[in-house]
Amino acid sequence: MRYYRNILTLVAFLYSFCCVWGGVPPEYYTGVDGKKKAELKAAFRTIIRRATMLDYGSGERRTWSGFYQTDRFNGNQVRDRYSYGVFYFPKDHVSAASGMNIEHSFPKSWWGGDKNQAYKDLFNLMPCEVSINTAKNNYAMGVVTNVKTNNGCTKVGTGKAGNKTANLWEPADEWKGDFARSYFYMVTAYSNLVWTGEGLTMLEKNDWPTLQRWAYELFLTWNRQDPVDDIERQRNEAVYGIQGNRNPFVDFPNLPEYIWGDSVDYAFDVNGATEKSVFEVTPESADFAADPCQPSEPVLVTVVMKDTKSNLFTIVASEPFVICDDPDADEEDWSQRMMLSGSKTGSFFYVRLSAQEAYGDYTGTLTLSTTGLNDLVVPLTAHVRQDEDGLQDLLASKGKADDAWYTLSGTRLSGEPKYRGIYVRRGRKVIR
Repeated sequence: MRYYRNILTLVAFLYSFCCVWGGVPPEYYTGVDGKKKAELKAAFRTIIRRATMLDYGSGERRTWSGFYQTDRFNGNQVRDRYSYGVFYFPKDHVSAASGMNIEHSFPKSWWGGDKNQAYKDLFNLMPCEVSINTAKNNYAMGVVTNVKTNNGCTKVGTGKAGNKTANLWEPADEWKGDFARSYFYMVTAYSNLVWTGEGLTMLEKNDWPTLQRWAYELFLTWNRQDPVDDIERQRNEAVYGIQGNRNPFVDFPNLPEYIWGDSVDYAFDVNGATEKSVFEVTPESADFAADPCQPSEPVLVTVVMKDTKSNLFTIVASEPFVICDDPDADEEDWSQRMMLSGSKTGSFFYVRLSAQEAYGDYTGTLTLSTTGLNDLVVPLTAHVRQDEDGLQDLLASKGKADDAWYTLSGTRLSGEPKYRGIYVRRGRKVIR
């Protein structure tokens, strides 16, 4: 049991570490605070449209020279989000990789093929193996139920697009969130374009929502299930270094919820100080009472977790409080960190004050965290009771010659106290 809980603690730490995204220039997103829904989408559009694009194709200051900065890993290998093929950049770093195309993930035919800013935008352009690029054609992105082509990474075929059956392509699970956030970017940055052809399978000709309901609901799900990772953050930074603009759906993974999802009625704040929390916690605070050297009775904490991009959350208890999912667990199974799966109906754990030698008041917190959203902090207080009659008997029984240290409950310590508090030594109360 203890080994299992230690493994969970390690996983929670690594998960939290990997979910920390780099700093966003503080002045970049000026003007979006306090806005909601369509107005928020329009405010972000104004910001991210300010960009300087590379010319399309291969050569210096062209797309493939950009890919060398945005999609290179393992030395000189090309990262292909559409296949598991192995491709390498040529020695000149600006020519096309053999066997690969420049793929418009959001097809250029959807706006008529004009060679405009969208045509050259690296947030929409990615290197792609030739044959799967041909197979996916200019289809909309969705869930493929009738597969015609499958290279082990990308599926192409047909599936439901709302209440209709349509030609679709579907990325691998590991890239679903990445492509969803890319599509969110495109319909935000270029909502002014006139959509046509296959694009009308998933798009509407308006500034909001621009995506049809079936599409944005699916992409919201993918955004939650496949969180932003370091690969995506690094690409965002690399494109920013080239074009001078950013994908805000990478910087703020919960942003889609404020434009299309469960938070459209709440104002957005780039600093995360939004008007709602993803957590509903009962109780909102907790107070404990205990005798010296005895843990308090545990308190049940129930957490309802609303829709978010991850259903996992971590709980950290500050000293001297500890947590566990079993109120009757052995002492060694109580810890200060654990991870739980969130639920709209509620998940639970227990918190208690660990055994303290000295009487007095104690304070601490529970901190609930999930990917890309604000932490929720629950205040904790506790009081370790003093037995006045027992204390007087204890003082009377320990003479000045008794050099040992005692707790107020009469427990003799093996040495000097480890914790701050009030103790008995040489027949007197001593504050440490």
